[in-house]
Amino acid sequence: MSYRVFENGCRCRDFHIKTWDQDTFQTKREAEIHAYRWAYPVTRSTAEIQAPPMELNKAYNYSTCEFPVLMEIREVSDHE
Repeated sequence: MSYRVFENGCRCRDFHIKTWDQDTFQTKREAEIHAYRWAYPVTRSTAEIQAPPMELNKAYNYSTCEFPVLMEIREVSDHE
């Protein structure tokens, strides 16, 4: 199984942001770090410390303004 990161219900890679095209990870922790860095402009080492654990299939609002940034991790099969 792998773990895929979504923002507001869309796969992160579907936003076509250069160098941010990976949204599927082998570990849940890697997905949590990616979701945190996607929402906040922090270094990887900072995200490793600050990124909170996330429940699967539950949206977390990482917004710092009036617009939602709902980050979610879903477990997917390795063949999806």
